[in-house]
Amino acid sequence: MLVEDDISVAEAMIALLETWKCSVIWASDAHEALDLMIRSTEKPSIILADYRLPGEQNGVHVATALQLAAGHAIPVIVVTGESELGELREISELGYTVLRKPVRPAKLRSLINHYLSQA
Repeated sequence: MLVEDDISVAEAMIALLETWKCSVIWASDAHEALDLMIRSTEKPSIILADYRLPGEQNGVHVATALQLAAGHAIPVIVVTGESELGELREISELGYTVLRKPVRPAKLRSLINHYLSQA
C-alpha cells in the first residue's frame, strides 16, 4: 500500500513499483487508506508511506492504524525529507524503516525484496 498525497509523486512511484511487478493500492490520506484496508480482500504485504501527509496525520500514524486494522504487523517504509532527529527517532523506535528523499530506486527495491523474502 502506498500512502502519498502528492499525485505526481504517487503516479511516479506506482509506475516504478509496477515495473517490478508489484500490485499497488494507493491512498492519498489516512481515511482513504483505512477505508481501502477495511474493504479490500487483499491485505498489503508492505506499507510505503510519505511522512508528511495532509492535516494532523503523518505516515507513522497511518502505518500504525493500518496495522491495527489488518490485525497483524506489516513491514513499513516511511519516506521522508525530514532531518529532525526526534521525528527520525519516532520512526525507528516503532521498527519502521526510514527512506530519505530523494528515494533511490535501487534502495527501495532492495528493501521491498528483503521484506517479501521474510513473508
